[in-house]
This record gives sequence, C-alpha cells and structure tokens, in this order.
Amino acid sequence: MQQFTSTLVLFRARLLLAEGKKEQALSELEAMQPENEQQQQEKDYFLSWCYILDRRWEDAERLLAPFAGDEACTGSQQERSERERRLRLLLRLGALALSLDHYEDAERHLRSCLRALRYRPFQSPAYHQLRMQANYALGVSYHRRGLYTAAIEQYDEALRLSSETGEDEQQAGIYASLCDSYRLAGQLEQAWQAGEKALALYRHDDDRDAQERIYRLLGQIAFLQDNTQQAEQCFTRALSIATSMNNPPVAMLDCEALIGLYTTQRNFSEARIYAQQAQEISGNADALLRGQAALLSAKVVRAEARQVEGERKQALLEEALTHLEVAHTHFSSADAHEQIIETLTLRAEICESLGQTQESLRLWRAVYEEQSKARGLE
Repeated sequence: MQQFTSTLVLFRARLLLAEGKKEQALSELEAMQPENEQQQQEKDYFLSWCYILDRRWEDAERLLAPFAGDEACTGSQQERSERERRLRLLLRLGALALSLDHYEDAERHLRSCLRALRYRPFQSPAYHQLRMQANYALGVSYHRRGLYTAAIEQYDEALRLSSETGEDEQQAGIYASLCDSYRLAGQLEQAWQAGEKALALYRHDDDRDAQERIYRLLGQIAFLQDNTQQAEQCFTRALSIATSMNNPPVAMLDCEALIGLYTTQRNFSEARIYAQQAQEISGNADALLRGQAALLSAKVVRAEARQVEGERKQALLEEALTHLEVAHTHFSSADAHEQIIETLTLRAEICESLGQTQESLRLWRAVYEEQSKARGLE
C-alpha cells in the first residue's frame, strides 16, 4: 500500500505542477517516503521542478548537481544572475527528466532553457556550449519519441554550435545520433554520411566501444540499402571488435545481426555458424544471455524449416523445439518475462505445425499465465 501511495503521490505531483499548483505539489512531495531508488529519483526530479519555480536556487542546485555535466565548469565563479542560474538549472532538470523517460517534460524544460538563452546577455559565444547541450538533449528526447525529423533539426543545430565553439569532443556523439535518426527517418544516404563522420572521430579518439556501435549501425543502413556485402562487412567488423574486447552481450547483438542477414538470404549454413558462435560466446555468461543464444539457434532452425517439406521439415521443427526448451529453462531462472513469453509462443506455434494439439493448447495457456504474471495480475 505504501508503494502504491508513493506512486500516486508522484503522479499527482506531475499533474499539480502542470496546473501551476507548486505549493501543493511541494507539500505532498516533502511528506512522501520513497520505497526504492527509482522513486527517490522521481521525487528529486519533481522537487527540483518545484524549487526552480519557487526560485530556491540552492535547493535545486543541490538535487541537480549530478546532472551538471560540462556546463558546470563554464562561466564565472562569482554569484551568477538569477536568469543564468535558472537556465542552467533548466538544462539539468531536462537531463534528469530524460534519464527518467519523462520525455515531454524534458522537452518543456529544455525549450524553456533555449528561450532563456535568447536573452541578449546570453548571445555571446561563452553560452554556445549551453545552447549546444540543450539542442542535443532536445534532439535525444525527440528521437526517443519517434519524432525523427524534429530530432535531426536539433542535432544539426548542435553540430553548428559545436563547430563555432570548437567543442570537437561533442561532435562524434552528435553525428552518431544524427546517423540513427536519419536511418529511422528513411534518409539512408544522409545516415551513412553521418555514420562515417562519427566513425572517423571515434577512430581518432580510439573509442572502440563506440566504433563497434557505429559499425553495427552502418551495417543496418547497408542492409536497408540492399547492399548485403557492405552490411556483412560492417557486422563482421563490429563482431570482431566486440570479441576482442571480451564483451559477450554486445557480441551477441552482432551475431544476431549477422544471423538476420544470412537468414534473409536463406543462407542457413552461415546463419548456423553464427548461431553456434553465439552459443560459444554465452557459455560463461549469465542465464539471460545463454537463453538468448538458444533462442537465436531456434529461430535459425525454424526459418530453415519453412523452406523445406516432409521429414526434413519435421526434423528441423523438433530441433527448434529442443533449442526453445533450453532457452525457456534459462529465461525462467532469470525471471525474464518478456523472453519467456516469446519462447512459449514460438513453442506453441511449432507444436501446432507438428500436429501436437494438446501440447500447443497447454503452451498457449502458459503464455496467457506468463502475460498475467508480467502485468502483476497474479
């Protein structure tokens, strides 16, 4: 009941702040006792919002200090004007809202920050970095909400400002984000160009984690362009980097990308090679990763079964069931509801194809029960 009450307080606080009733929101928030770290972060976020509205700058700065970023190092060490303190706090508040997935609230705070930066004293180059960070954060929020054209506009503005300020260390991340937004917007040529620029900067910085991500992203773009050879090269390069860095979760993503590529081409022998590599990669990993590797193997075998008939088809479907049973065991030990539901669904469908009606019905009931459990209805 306490957890429900705390959740309700947070929900009410959001509504009260939207209605301009900051005093009532503040009173209820200060009396709230968070039950976990997530609720504490939510409480700090809404309290910070209240403090900014009430011009309690020191209180807001105390709560938002972890979200200061690079902007905390800029400007005079002397007492800043109220306008400047407010815009800096709005930037931090937007960053906190982003981390909590409050995207529309984040956009509200970041747009307010950008409006404040239009004030004449803040037009100097000294404030370009603040403006760049606000544009970039706003682009991230738009991207996560699927507003890719709006995100691209914000990233472009952030790039322009980074060029003016000479803040080159920010450009690689902006180009990477721009690449992904262009890809999702269907502007594949622009996506490829942005990705290549990001990759060049990450190579210069010797950031291998980021290089792996960009290679995988470029592979996805090449795949969408029907350039399978280029896609294969990018995915293989990404996998090589992930393997050399001994990063099993990321290597699994690269194996999955290659499996998807070869499965689409109906090149099941190559797909099986990478499914086996995924099994080997997950050998010493946690149960969730081992379950994902088994699930990948099952999907490869099932895809191959769809291309054949007769005894070969039945043998492949039975092989897929074996992989799915292994996956289900691992996912169950990890209490991974989403993956359990997917695995049970695939098993039920394959049993239907094999004419195992009773087993299929049992599995469909298990799917329903797992869905109820995931929603907290049991």
